[in-house]
Amino acid sequence: MLWEPEQIFPLAVARAGELHLTDDQRARIETLGSELRAKNAPLLDAIDTLRPPPLTLGDPSATAPTPPPPTPEQIAAVVARRHALGDVRAPLHDNTRLARDSLVAVL
Repeated sequence: MLWEPEQIFPLAVARAGELHLTDDQRARIETLGSELRAKNAPLLDAIDTLRPPPLTLGDPSATAPTPPPPTPEQIAAVVARRHALGDVRAPLHDNTRLARDSLVAVL
């Protein structure tokens, strides 16, 4: 299971006393968190650029006709976006997994 790195590294540092961490371990955990944030920042930016444009909603009380089915081009665009998201999420997942493994090794 992967966890949110933005939460676990600061939590480990904040609970250093309870975890009986040495100063070196605490510093290494802080470094691991910083390195992970730096590695993941461009990937998270890329994910943000792949988000679909926001929907424009009209009057919620008005009855709107059923929209037409998506065109093949629209479907292809959704599929392409999903593939691109998968391509970005894979290294994000790998970075987090490696950071978790490094954290466990420090502990």
